[in-house]
Amino acid sequence: MSAEARIAAIETIILDLPTIRPHKLSMVTMNQQSMTIVRIRCSDGFEGMGEGTTIGGLAYGPESPEGMKLTIDQYIAPLLIGLDATRVQAAMDIVSKAVKGNNFAKCAVESALLDCHARRLGLPLSELLGGRRRDSLPIAWTLASGDTARDIDEAQRMLDLRRHKDFKLKIGSRPSQMASIDAHRFISGEQCAYLAHV
Repeated sequence: MSAEARIAAIETIILDLPTIRPHKLSMVTMNQQSMTIVRIRCSDGFEGMGEGTTIGGLAYGPESPEGMKLTIDQYIAPLLIGLDATRVQAAMDIVSKAVKGNNFAKCAVESALLDCHARRLGLPLSELLGGRRRDSLPIAWTLASGDTARDIDEAQRMLDLRRHKDFKLKIGSRPSQMASIDAHRFISGEQCAYLAHV
């Protein structure tokens, strides 16, 4: 291995992005989405980016952006500095032996290492991982204002603007919440590819 292909620095930041409207989950209402961004720089001049994202803080899952940052900065980064940047899985094996759980944090780091190596090889990351299967993916729009009628109206606007045709509708589980839903009006015809009730 060339001495110029070693992991030289790992930077972790938390990026807080405001939501365009409050996003109501069963346990919390989100007004921003926080992402843990990892940048890995290597001694050969290449760098890669990775992301770890959870929603709703610790009310939703076992990791938070703040916890991911701490785990990466204090436990994962010291293990990786100086390692061969071209041997991503060997590096992640070392991490897995020393850090239990923390899958979102590990994923952010592994993504950054893979991104860096793909750039080094002059390949899209999808090609490094075996080749892309699709040329495009639909993007679902989550409807989660907490007001089902307003969510349905929002979905109709998205359909009219041709911005989205796939939706996830958070409708709750109490019969009183579901009784007033006019879902047939919303999903009639070929306008909507699918509607997920959560």
